[in-house]
Amino acid sequence: MTDQKTQQIPANWEKNNLGEMAKINPTESLPKGTLSKYVAMENLEPFSRKIRKYELKEFNGGMKFRNGDTLFARITPCLENGKTAYVDILDEDEVGFGSTEYIVIREKNQVSDSKFLYYFAMSSYFRDIAIKSMTGTSGRQRVQTNSLIGNTFLFPSFPEQQAIASVLSAFDDKIELLREQNKTLEAIAQTLFNRWFVEFNFPDENGQPYLDSDGNMIDSELGEIPEGWRVGKLGDVVEHVRDGINPSDFPEKDFSHYSIPAFDQNKQPSIDKGKSILSNKYSVPSYSFLVSKLNPRIPRVWTVFEVDNSICSTEFQVLKPIKKGFFSFAHCILNSDNFMKEIASKVQGTSSSHQRVRPEDMLLFEFAIPNDELVIHFENISLPILDKINFSMSQIQTLSLFRDTLLPKLISGELRIKF
Repeated sequence: MTDQKTQQIPANWEKNNLGEMAKINPTESLPKGTLSKYVAMENLEPFSRKIRKYELKEFNGGMKFRNGDTLFARITPCLENGKTAYVDILDEDEVGFGSTEYIVIREKNQVSDSKFLYYFAMSSYFRDIAIKSMTGTSGRQRVQTNSLIGNTFLFPSFPEQQAIASVLSAFDDKIELLREQNKTLEAIAQTLFNRWFVEFNFPDENGQPYLDSDGNMIDSELGEIPEGWRVGKLGDVVEHVRDGINPSDFPEKDFSHYSIPAFDQNKQPSIDKGKSILSNKYSVPSYSFLVSKLNPRIPRVWTVFEVDNSICSTEFQVLKPIKKGFFSFAHCILNSDNFMKEIASKVQGTSSSHQRVRPEDMLLFEFAIPNDELVIHFENISLPILDKINFSMSQIQTLSLFRDTLLPKLISGELRIKF
């Protein structure tokens, strides 16, 4: 990216400090005890415009905001991890609140555009300036808000801000649409899985729901299960694959690198050269699953389709179906609430940020296992759904790369838009 301090000032751009261009931590009225939407820091996804989670809570302090505001994390490591979001979850004239570790950035009428300010706050240039202004003890450093307000930046004219925001928003709008579609498709697959393998209403020989049609049930240690089924463990369905690789031995290769930060950022692997990856990794085979051993209370399960030159952090457990036709079945088990709760209960370690679950404990997860024919029947129905999700994820990755390439060029004035 071109450094704003060294480049020539683009036509119709001006140097202004942030306080002249935006309202920082604007005053809002929200009486104590008012029930309102609360956005905790953990509710923000790294490098994501959308706020997907919030809770209703009585106001007793915190940063207040309205729709159109940008929430910018000012504390380490949240700032470095990209916790910045655009508020659009409130009703008209509603005031929400959140962590005191936010800086709230609001547009000024006809001076700055709200979405441009969000993308400006997301730019590496602005973030680097904010990070350099941090002070405090290690691990608890914070941005000095007054210093940031007084910092001088280059800003385009208001119409060009709107044009820049429109281009970048088009990418995020499409990404958000694809994510919502994937959320719906995943819900469809999980609903079908629960209907067949939890509620036991899979189609019988007459195509009727088994349990509702008085299908025969037998006792088991998990309760009643259909006749012909058995209680098994995850290790009966998937195997643990430990194929180690040192990417630095292959500096010429571009690896798809499945890492914890890449998952948390956009659930897409980063593309890295072998020489840039210094530690040992696991090789990732096609049609496998990556389950995070680290902090299992935060669900991290990656479903991997057809891949080549793919590696992952050793903080993941690599699982692969033992039998052909069990891919969709395994996917739904590993993404089920019951599995997530089970592995979260198996954590070991004293530090809350570095707790892990042992791979062997994951493989002990119990559930009712049907005959192979029913699992394969489920695969034939559900695999096209998972394929569609995978295709959409590829589109999201492409759109994200385009957006991330354009953003610094547009924010710096290196690339101009006609408006």
